[in-house]
Amino acid sequence: MAALDFAVEQGDIRGDREDLSDLIYLVDDTEFPLQATAGVEDCDSTFHEWQTQVLRAPNADNAQTMGSSVTFAAITPTVRLANYTQIFHGPVRVSRTADVIAKAGRASEIDYQIDLEVQALFRDMEGAYCAARGATAPAAGTSGQGGGHIDEKAGGTAGVMAGFPAWCWENFQITEDGAATAATGVAAPTAVTTAGAPLEAGNTLDLDALTIAPLNELIFRDLAADFRAKGAIPDCAIMTPAVKNKFDAFKGYAERWKMADDRAVTGVVDIYQSSFGDIAVYTSSFLDVGTATRSGGTNDEHVLMYQKKFVARGYLTKLQMEPLGKVGDAYDYLLVSECTFVCRNPRAVGLIAGIDPAAAPVIAT
Repeated sequence: MAALDFAVEQGDIRGDREDLSDLIYLVDDTEFPLQATAGVEDCDSTFHEWQTQVLRAPNADNAQTMGSSVTFAAITPTVRLANYTQIFHGPVRVSRTADVIAKAGRASEIDYQIDLEVQALFRDMEGAYCAARGATAPAAGTSGQGGGHIDEKAGGTAGVMAGFPAWCWENFQITEDGAATAATGVAAPTAVTTAGAPLEAGNTLDLDALTIAPLNELIFRDLAADFRAKGAIPDCAIMTPAVKNKFDAFKGYAERWKMADDRAVTGVVDIYQSSFGDIAVYTSSFLDVGTATRSGGTNDEHVLMYQKKFVARGYLTKLQMEPLGKVGDAYDYLLVSECTFVCRNPRAVGLIAGIDPAAAPVIAT
């Protein structure tokens, strides 16, 4: 059909408005299971310490005669553990013009950029809590060497916290053979027994040195049994989405797995009903995945297990926003937090290392 004469068409209009939605769509992982389940405590210094205690071994033959004399044994002293705090910051700079002009999806550009940076910083923190590495002590730089200004310092060392896997010397399983053996070339992290000594950078679990193997349900059970043998009761486990996908295939879930709200029995494993209690299963993309590529193009991954009341986030400074001195026609802010990972007792944390996320899981029978 021919166009009607003199009909005003869109191309004739000079004042038509753009059609830009006020919705902004962001897809990134902003779920932080370790931070969500861990406790919170205060730190008073960059070197945060705490103590653990063990009871003497039980003695079933502790039967004494009436009127017997008393003998004394050496006490078991406490063990001091420690971790260094790590400074996280996120600078935000927005020009005055960018903040005041009309925009789609947000009224204030400053508020929008700050919100984005807050989410990014929590991602950084989750990654640090889960990182398979030891601690690094902070060190001050040398005065007068920063950019030629006498009041600046250069050459300093940032403090780095020891992540979750570095504390797993009590409960440690390798998928290859179910135990930390010399044949794998990897040993569990070394226990710290010197008073006040932190987990240093050298005390790191080298996940890339493992010969990877499929996720094994029996090893998962064995790790839970290791906890119970030491008096701990695991109630949380974290794994990557790839490993969780294999975990959901464990045989017999209709009898042994349930949704957390008990609405229905499904093939999705949210709660694992072990012989020692329920273990809540979480997925996370922030676990320290091995970087060495294996045959078949697969990286090794691991599972964290813990009793949540024995892990915490220690804060020297909780996340806060500081306005910086105004320079030019822009607004400057700094989001900053200083915190550390606190393993209140290593008997209550554990690790399954060397998992091949591409392999079919080994199902318990």
